[in-house]
Amino acid sequence: MTTNNHTYRPDIDGLRALAVTAVVVFHFLPTYLPGGFIGVDVFFVISGYLISKTIYSDISSGIFTITNFYERRAKRILPAFIVVSSASCIAAWLLLFPMEFVDFSKSLFWSGIFAPNFWFWMKSNYFGPAANQTPLLHYWSLGVEEQFYVIFPLLVLLVYRTARRALPLVLTVLFLISLFGSEWMLNRDPSQAFYMLPWRAFELLSGSLLALLPSTLKPTQRMQQATFLTAGSGLAAILFGMFFITKEMRFPGLLALVPCVSTALLIWAGGTAPNVVTRLLSASVMTSVGRISYSLYLIHWPLVVLGKRAFPNADPINFALYGISTSVILAFFSYFIVEQPVRRWAPMTRKPVLFATSGASLATILVVATMGFLGEGFPSKFHGSIPEKLAPNDWVTHQKARSLTLNSTTPEVFSNTVPLSSGPTKNSTPTLEGFSVNEALSFQQFDFKSLFRQGTCFLEPNQSFADYRPDLCLPKTGRIIVLWGDSHLAQYAHGLKNAMESDGFAIGQLTASACAPLVGVDVATRPNCRAFNDLAIATLQEIKPTLVIMSAVWTAELTQIAEMDKTIHLLTSEGIHVKIIGPSAIYKQAIPVLIAQRLQAKNFSAFSDNDIEEVVFERDAILSKYFSNRRDVEYISVLSLACPARHCPIFDNGAPLHFDTAHLTSTGSIWYGKKLEAPVAAGMQRN
Repeated sequence: MTTNNHTYRPDIDGLRALAVTAVVVFHFLPTYLPGGFIGVDVFFVISGYLISKTIYSDISSGIFTITNFYERRAKRILPAFIVVSSASCIAAWLLLFPMEFVDFSKSLFWSGIFAPNFWFWMKSNYFGPAANQTPLLHYWSLGVEEQFYVIFPLLVLLVYRTARRALPLVLTVLFLISLFGSEWMLNRDPSQAFYMLPWRAFELLSGSLLALLPSTLKPTQRMQQATFLTAGSGLAAILFGMFFITKEMRFPGLLALVPCVSTALLIWAGGTAPNVVTRLLSASVMTSVGRISYSLYLIHWPLVVLGKRAFPNADPINFALYGISTSVILAFFSYFIVEQPVRRWAPMTRKPVLFATSGASLATILVVATMGFLGEGFPSKFHGSIPEKLAPNDWVTHQKARSLTLNSTTPEVFSNTVPLSSGPTKNSTPTLEGFSVNEALSFQQFDFKSLFRQGTCFLEPNQSFADYRPDLCLPKTGRIIVLWGDSHLAQYAHGLKNAMESDGFAIGQLTASACAPLVGVDVATRPNCRAFNDLAIATLQEIKPTLVIMSAVWTAELTQIAEMDKTIHLLTSEGIHVKIIGPSAIYKQAIPVLIAQRLQAKNFSAFSDNDIEEVVFERDAILSKYFSNRRDVEYISVLSLACPARHCPIFDNGAPLHFDTAHLTSTGSIWYGKKLEAPVAAGMQRN
């Protein structure tokens, strides 16, 4: 173990600047820097290097104590964390609806005990809140770091006192176990591989191993040339990863070595001999951003999430420019007004004061968070709303009791709705008049598991085909129609069953989470998908249903269209008729939230306006054109059937049609099932 000095490294601050800039740009403008999320991995390596270096030095000098270590961690982490968390809590209370504030409060509580990564892992189901609806999601990385630094100093102390020369070997073994364990876990539970310390530890250990190397070497000309090549290679690899690694790839795992090794090369080169790359990273503009990188990281993501809530119709580019600028300005304020003064404030140099103040601040956050979720998000702040929590099944019953049952027939699209004064009449156009914010939001708690038949006919990400129940999901008699696809097809099963079984059709379901029905295709985030589809096609070829309906979140890329053709051929060659259902509406935010916002704004329209992602219409147009006039397959455009003039219904017969940004409620499934009945039955001989 080497005793290293603590000389300031401006190039490391520059590296921090590069990392945080990548993360911020990725969150505000993901299409411009698709791999910007690897900036977090760069941070992990830097943190592992700097903190391990200090631990090694203090232990070697005989001055290391656990209390001193956590004193430094508290001064570094807590001031900005407490201020940003408090400000985010106030903003969330003002901008979020009650049920959303409940989720926010729970994430705040777990963050206050430094285990937010556990919470987000437990909440990372397919139908859970989207990332852009979770203001504290970025805290997961703080949880990973703090959990690492609970264990790591104790481990180093133990090894140093028993077999100090074995420390490099111990850390190397742990590095390899974590690295290959991460790769293995990607095949079992990708969400756990992303959020949890055991599968992220190798990134921090990259820095810890690097800190064991001598910090200085004689800067000969040859060494300067070597460090230039090393630093240049490291910087090029990081930039390559930021532009070409995508969130659809297997990550972290072995792919995370790209940012980890590259960062280690840059740190080593910068500490060995000066070179052009490290001088570039040491430029004043880079070091300035590097110093505020922690505050900038904390601040920017709540601004993304809550800013979109405050300005839902903002132009994306303008939103990004204003958001990034505001994040930087607030980060400078945080650094100079919060971080630095607290570190230098005399009372904070006394451990009892520091720990008491920190404990009291965290306890306050925990109390506020507890009040938030036990108080069900404080629903009473909405005037005219119903204070009790309504279950989804109570929706229609409650509205009938208030004589506000809406006409269930398909209305014509309108843009300017006249609010109803005494409830709708038989031929009136349905609106949201008379409903409350909390009633709308109750549908975020929709029981999707029974509707989708989750776990049996619709497999979750961690389930394999062995969990599929053909005895429950595949009919044995009648004219069998099998739905094969992901959740965007599973959502129609209930509605089609209600609409078509009376005509002698039997509906089967072969569906899996985020798994498009394409044979021979790997999906990084769904490691069981390829095997599921291989067995699904074999099952279909064996039972030979009358019709197979395929659907998913189609990307309409040329490669996917070719894979669709290949899969269609495997079915039609067995005499199985095939129909494809095109993309369904995907909204910019969850429908219950959209309805609640409209109620607040007194906009009682029951139809989408500019609320649907434009890309779904683009994909539908491409696929509709490609599959037109084909004899081997028929294409059904849901958007053409249900959304004239691009206005899709969000509400019918007393209930929302969707419980999140895309998936249907039971009411929505029945509504769309009626729309799909005729095109699905077309060309199929009736009894």
